[in-house]
Amino acid sequence: MTYATAARAVALALTIVPSTTIAAQQMAHLPPLLPEEREIELALSAGPSHVASGAAVYVLRRGGYAKVRDGSRGYSCLVERDHPRSLAPICYDSEASVSILPGALRLAELREAGFSYGEARDSVLAMYRSGRLPVPRRPAMSYMLSAEQELYAAPDGPRVGAWHPHVMIYSPFLTNEQIGALPGDPSQPFVAEEGTPISHIVVITREWSRPQPAGTSHSR
Repeated sequence: MTYATAARAVALALTIVPSTTIAAQQMAHLPPLLPEEREIELALSAGPSHVASGAAVYVLRRGGYAKVRDGSRGYSCLVERDHPRSLAPICYDSEASVSILPGALRLAELREAGFSYGEARDSVLAMYRSGRLPVPRRPAMSYMLSAEQELYAAPDGPRVGAWHPHVMIYSPFLTNEQIGALPGDPSQPFVAEEGTPISHIVVITREWSRPQPAGTSHSR
C-alpha cells in the first residue's frame, strides 16, 4: 500500500466512524419494537370496547408507524412513546383521528429520523400553527384506559407506570386559567399542553378498560 493509498484509507475511516457512532447514538434513544401482535393488543386495550372493536390500528416500525388494520367508524388506536421505555396505549375518536393522530405519526417519524423529542415536538406544533396539520374542528376525544400503560413524567423524566385511567378532550389553545383549573392536579380536570394547538383537558376516570395486571403500579 502506497502512502497516498494509506492516507485515503485513514481519511475514509475518519468519515465512517463518526457517522456510525452518531447512528448508534440515535438508535439508543429510540424505543424498542414490540412483537406486532402484542402491540396491536396493547393499542386496543386503551379504549372502551365499543371504540376498540371498530378502530384502525397502527404499530411502530423503524421509520415510523404503519397501519396494520383498517377501522370502520373513524376510530384509531396505537401505542405512543415519548420516552425510550414508555408505552402509552391511546385510542382516538373520529375527529382526533384526522387532526391529533397525524401530528403523533409525524412526531414519531421525526424521532425515528434522529430528532430529539423537543425538536420533533416543536416541528409538529409549527405544522399545526402554519395549517399544514389540521386542528380539531370540534371537541375531539382520546382514551387512555389501559392498565398496562408505562408512562414517564417527561421524555427524560422518571417512571410513573400506570398513572390513572383517563380521557382527553382536545380544544386548541385552551389554558387552565380559562377553565379555572390547576395544572397537573388529578383531583380535578386540568389542561395539558395548554396554549398550544393540541391543548386538551385531562379527565380522570374510575375504571381501567381491563382489570389491572397484578404488580402494576400507579400513582394516587
